[in-house]
Amino acid sequence: MGLDLEPRGFENSIKVRMIYLDNKEEEQFISIAAANRKTNINAQAIREALNPLQKKRFTYQNRLVVFRIKK
Repeated sequence: MGLDLEPRGFENSIKVRMIYLDNKEEEQFISIAAANRKTNINAQAIREALNPLQKKRFTYQNRLVVFRIKK
């Protein structure tokens, strides 16, 4: 039992955007899990890629994409 006071799964309710780097199109997802189901990219990798300093890029449908938090 940890000291975390937020319920399990709460970190997955973060809304994310998937941005195509070639023409700056965006797709919005209601959660990391929804992005995982649609793109088949590991949810942990998406969560780590939300840090813009890491500049982690993925290939989806032969196009480069990045994930960012929806503001």
